Amino acid sequence: MPNILDYLTWRGDVPFSVSPPNEVDNYIHCKIGTLDFTGIVPENELYVPLPQAVEAYFAAGGAEKLGALSSPYIIPMIRRLPETVRFREVMLTGFRHILDEKKEEQFSALTLRLPGGLHYVTYRGTDDTIVGWKEDLNMSFMTVPSQKEAVAYTERMARRGMALRLGGHSKGGNLAVYAGARVAPSVQERILRVYSFDG
Repeated sequence: MPNILDYLTWRGDVPFSVSPPNEVDNYIHCKIGTLDFTGIVPENELYVPLPQAVEAYFAAGGAEKLGALSSPYIIPMIRRLPETVRFREVMLTGFRHILDEKKEEQFSALTLRLPGGLHYVTYRGTDDTIVGWKEDLNMSFMTVPSQKEAVAYTERMARRGMALRLGGHSKGGNLAVYAGARVAPSVQERILRVYSFDG
């Protein structure tokens, strides 16, 4: 059965200007957002080219930090992205990571700027920490800190003046939907679409 690596072989040489982002691309964007870019991609308004960020990520031993819940396709996929015409010009910005045992919060978000200026905000799903799983359980009966953080993060990104797409996988999908529904109306006007992959 074809997988995400086959997709990169098939479509990796096709730029977004020729074929706009599709659902598989959106999923790839979400998986980029699962990486810990601490010290690599700043939270401020600076942008880092994807190839540079990926190189620094592996140089810092990032592959060992993904955890047991990560798909076996993620590492080979991330290694291939900088080699593709489709993804090598993507820029990364606004990396924010929170792991707070006291608040029972596990949150991570990243913003991608695609060639042509489209910005995609991706929220990470549950990692393999106890904090992350406890927050998932709490989500079944209450609003959790990550949901509130997703709203605040999205509004900060919107202040930069660009249109946004939001997306995430698993808990990240929930955060994308929650943020899209809860941000201020002026920010909702900037959101083009929200994607929830198995959220």
